[in-house]
Amino acid sequence: MGNRSSRRIIFWKLIAFFVMLSFVTVILLTIIFRNIYMDATYQEVTRETRNSLNRISMDIGKLNEEVDYIYISVISNPAVENFLNRKTWDPYEEYKMRSEFSRFKYIHSKIHSMYIYSGKINYFVSTQTGGMDYAGFPDREIIHAGLKRKLVVSREIAGGTEAGRKVVSYVYTKFGADGKTVENSIVINVLDFSELNMLGSGENLKVLLIDQDGGIVSTDAQEPVASITRDPSRRQTLLGSRQSPESTKVREGGREYIVNRLALEDSNWSLVTIQDHDEITGFVREQTNQILYIGCGVLLLSAILIAFMARTIYSPIDRFIKRMTKSELVRKKNANGKNELDYIMDGVVDMLDRMKELSDHHETSRKELKTKLLQQILSGSWNESYVRAKASELGLQDDPVIRRVALLRIDEYGKVKDEHKHLYEATVDQIVKDTFHGRLEAESVTMPGGNVAVIASAEEPSDPVLLRSLLTEVQRTVFKALGRSLTVGIGQRAETLRELACSYEDAMNLSNQRLTAGYGRIFDEEGVNREFVRQHPYPLEVENALIDCIKLNKETEWTETLERLEDELRHYTYNGAHLILLQLAVVCIRTFNGIIGASRGGFEMQDYYREIDRLEVMRDWKEWFQALFARYRIRIEEMNAQRNSGKATKMIQEALEYIEVHYSDPNLNVDSIAEKFGYSANYFAKLFKETTGAYINDHIRGIKIGRAKNLLKETKLAVNEIAELTGYLNKNYFFYAFKKDTGMTPLSYRELNSV
Repeated sequence: MGNRSSRRIIFWKLIAFFVMLSFVTVILLTIIFRNIYMDATYQEVTRETRNSLNRISMDIGKLNEEVDYIYISVISNPAVENFLNRKTWDPYEEYKMRSEFSRFKYIHSKIHSMYIYSGKINYFVSTQTGGMDYAGFPDREIIHAGLKRKLVVSREIAGGTEAGRKVVSYVYTKFGADGKTVENSIVINVLDFSELNMLGSGENLKVLLIDQDGGIVSTDAQEPVASITRDPSRRQTLLGSRQSPESTKVREGGREYIVNRLALEDSNWSLVTIQDHDEITGFVREQTNQILYIGCGVLLLSAILIAFMARTIYSPIDRFIKRMTKSELVRKKNANGKNELDYIMDGVVDMLDRMKELSDHHETSRKELKTKLLQQILSGSWNESYVRAKASELGLQDDPVIRRVALLRIDEYGKVKDEHKHLYEATVDQIVKDTFHGRLEAESVTMPGGNVAVIASAEEPSDPVLLRSLLTEVQRTVFKALGRSLTVGIGQRAETLRELACSYEDAMNLSNQRLTAGYGRIFDEEGVNREFVRQHPYPLEVENALIDCIKLNKETEWTETLERLEDELRHYTYNGAHLILLQLAVVCIRTFNGIIGASRGGFEMQDYYREIDRLEVMRDWKEWFQALFARYRIRIEEMNAQRNSGKATKMIQEALEYIEVHYSDPNLNVDSIAEKFGYSANYFAKLFKETTGAYINDHIRGIKIGRAKNLLKETKLAVNEIAELTGYLNKNYFFYAFKKDTGMTPLSYRELNSV
């Protein structure tokens, strides 16, 4: 009886302990849930903010591209060219310039004003103030803002009726041979970004655009955001350098604010948003308080029900304890001879197998998550707190660890079939893993566009040398496996996860050097600085030679000039060579249109932007220039044919007579005949087909085989001699052509006709 009472007391103590433990558990779970929910809400809002900043960044990037295309259209305009080439001032040329500028400004509503400056006559032409010499132009200092071909700067207009008006100026300057004298400059002033509603338009955000010095370029933000950024020293401390975290927290006036920033591509500017933390997470506290009250109430009702049901519950529990003390579970057997413990062990084995499957699946998912996280880090579009949490979870160190990003780019990737591209990328990735395994700590990530990034350790002094050696080995292995070379760029040192994005971008820029150096090279910053020239004199002689080839329609000289261009650009950096090639393309198309006439089917630069984006090396550029010249020649020939259709018929008749006389020439073909009459092979073949109804190659072969038939019937010459007399140096090919035309061999034809 005493044992039964003691067990009952223990039971009630357990019930009381359970109730108290449940209360504490509910409170703790609610607090934990609140923190998790608040963190998730913060992450979600931050992610949406990052997406909004990315959209604004893309809009600004599109505006930059649009202004670049406007500049190309301006510099390729004949009126602009005439103005820049003049050595004396001409009021009529100035009038034409102002008319063209007004047209550009009317077409592009985002343009505030445009200036053009000619160093030859020291004169400005503006959409706002008209023409004016250098000393009298109030906004003249903008052309001296920097020694770069292209400069983007936010500023206030100096002088004039709109002095103090904020604009974003795109300055395109051509310097003289000394690199300092301004030959000409084109300034395109765009309305301030906030005036264009580009900063948070439709996003419900307070956005600032900050330059590299911490100054506010443009903003639509109001209080309290303005108060946080009003003090320059505090703003500089808050934003820090371009390597500072993308998301930070700051206190102002007793409230906490979340600051998000995004560095803009191709500039030293950053987009910044500032949001009130309490406004983001306040509703979470209200909801979790209600959940806490409901949970405690439900738990209290449960405790009362347990108290009423205690007697009913106690009896089966007591019986269960007795059975356990007598080991009935172990001794009881069923009809199959297995006790219940055996069934429990079988279940444990099944559970362990299932846990192994889940572990394998988890490991695969972990690798996929790690790959996606590294892709986000390298692309630069990631949230600070999210990346830090995931990196810690996946074993990526964000402590000061020296690493480098090497970018492996599959050369001529655009020529690979779409269904094979994934196999190429997977093969390169696996070769990298096999090569680096056990020799240098590294992670490989497949990036878009046939690129594989290798994040390698650079802690030891010997690591850079070992990295280059391993990359060379990867190049050889890939070439053996796929038959394609790899171009490799090695980025700068990175100590944090954030700096990996900068290292990846640096590696991408270095690998672009294959434009002038060719495929299959390994580029690092030191090697590029040592081997390639950064001061780029413009190849004016090559430009004049190309113009002469176009005007005189010289195909051979065109090819030789392109070869000379390749030699001159061989030691140029990618940026300089690419800009020169674009300018030469504009010059060639402008010359084509000057000869053909834009109204008669001229060339448009914008029609070729997509083709130009796919050009990787100088060989591709030369082929593109050759194809462009071929299109021009066909256009010229078509125009000449329309004017001289009777002359074309006479020319084809002369060609027929020429074939009749020279059929025994082994070099007689469509190329040699077209060259004799001054046409391209493609156009001449097309004209021959339209005039005679037959293909020129079929006609030449028919003449040759016809003469061979006569010689076989009327002479006793050997077949080899007849083949040579009809222009066939290869006896086997003569047999093939004769049988294709007659259905029998030459000897069979001679025997048949002799009988």
